[in-house]
Amino acid sequence: MPFMKKHFSQGSVARNTLLTSNVLLLRLFLQASTLIVLAKTLGASSFGIFAGLSAAAVLSGSLSTLGMHFIILKASAGDQGKSRSIVAEYALWTTLVAGILMLLLYLFALSLINLGANLHTVIALGIAETVIQPFILLSCMEYQARNQIARSQIILTLPIALRCASVFFLAAWPNENVESTYAGLYLASSVISLFVAIKLQPGKWPGPKYWRRPTMAEVKSASGFAVQSATTIGPSEADKTVAAKLLTADIAGHYSLSARLISAATLPVMALMISVMPSLFGEKDRSAAKQKTLAIFTASGLYGLLLAATTWHAAPLLSLAFGSEYAYLSEILPYLSVFSISLSLRISGTTILTTQSMPLYRSAIEGIGVTLLILLAVTLLPKHGVMGLCIAVTASETTMAAIAWITLIMRSKNE
Repeated sequence: MPFMKKHFSQGSVARNTLLTSNVLLLRLFLQASTLIVLAKTLGASSFGIFAGLSAAAVLSGSLSTLGMHFIILKASAGDQGKSRSIVAEYALWTTLVAGILMLLLYLFALSLINLGANLHTVIALGIAETVIQPFILLSCMEYQARNQIARSQIILTLPIALRCASVFFLAAWPNENVESTYAGLYLASSVISLFVAIKLQPGKWPGPKYWRRPTMAEVKSASGFAVQSATTIGPSEADKTVAAKLLTADIAGHYSLSARLISAATLPVMALMISVMPSLFGEKDRSAAKQKTLAIFTASGLYGLLLAATTWHAAPLLSLAFGSEYAYLSEILPYLSVFSISLSLRISGTTILTTQSMPLYRSAIEGIGVTLLILLAVTLLPKHGVMGLCIAVTASETTMAAIAWITLIMRSKNE
């Protein structure tokens, strides 16, 4: 298609997308390997509980930066020097304080939900995702703001690689507390990755004595992105927590594995959006922005269709790869095939909303999606079981994708 060739075959976007895709393909391989080995090592029941815990931790951790990573990226799109000054002024302080608060909230929430996991596992996952991972994300934005997209993704991939190595270690030398041991290694992977990220990033972060609270003007400037941080991860993780609470542990494990496989397969769409974000943030030509938006819609939609067809036909093979204990995957994956189309379009549509200074629109859309997911899940699960959850998550993703792209179309017509 000519317009896609024009916007994706030349320049830094194409190069960054290709390089980032290669890094994300590595991440996909590592995630798939980790999923396969961890699922086999823990078994379906324990894996279902662990998936619910990690999803809750990731959800809590999404609030820890309060949108500071988006502020860094946006400010640096036109002037790279601003990235360092923002971090020096208040981003690090905000991330630390918010991370500690979210860790406490995470622990309190899980004490109420009671998923049946041991305390060591809960604490280790909580610290890794609410305190450590947000700082890794800030470091990655330092690279991304300088158009070093692939490097930023390598830093994000490092903890995944270390966790993958940890899983293989536990599979080779199992012990009586595999889940607890892996949680400890999970935390260690994040700590090591943060140390490497800080050592390799361009420039040095200021010492803690230079950190400060943001002013009211800075809080107001970041408020939209802070709200967005509260909702961005929700659509991707809420269903796993719901599954761990409302389904049996065994079925929850099957569902969580199926959903994570499809989510991992959308990494090429994520690579595209990560690569174009700096240029979309800095794009002043509205005509060029519209053309890029159309190209992104076409690319993400076509990829979603391809992924749906692949998921439908490859379900039996994927089931075999995980062994007889996960034979039920072959029945769940086809029900989630349409979900892959909606997921691809939701990722691209909501990301564009962010770059067009509409973070609150994105937050509202994702809030609607999560609410719809929970309402449908509670309504459908008692009668239809895991298939009801598949319907709920597909309806949620489809609704979010439709609203996001309709919003973009209406905005484009009004300009």
